[in-house]
Amino acid sequence: MKRHMFATVASIALAVPMSLGVAAAANAAPAPAALSASVGSTLIKATLAPTCVRETKTGHSWGFPYAIIKNTCSTTQRVKIIWAAAPDSPCKTLSPGATYRHSTGALGQFDGIKKC
Repeated sequence: MKRHMFATVASIALAVPMSLGVAAAANAAPAPAALSASVGSTLIKATLAPTCVRETKTGHSWGFPYAIIKNTCSTTQRVKIIWAAAPDSPCKTLSPGATYRHSTGALGQFDGIKKC
């Protein structure tokens, strides 16, 4: 029974990528390096929060890292805090002058602010 189940699961695992065209995508020619770089940098710039939304303080409370950000923009901004080695914060809408504090797991390190 176990052998039959393994064979069935293995055949499904092999069949699904082929039916989705994964093999064709893997054989496609790579994009030119210059095009990839310009597209990549454009996408990164589009997701960064404006410079008027900034981190005002980072620290640890009871061993857990936290960050406080403030919207100094003249308009409302929807942003989230990015953590290295921990889940990012949920998206938060900040009106002008508003602050937001988020804490994360013990291994997290503040890694920036992104636009939602």
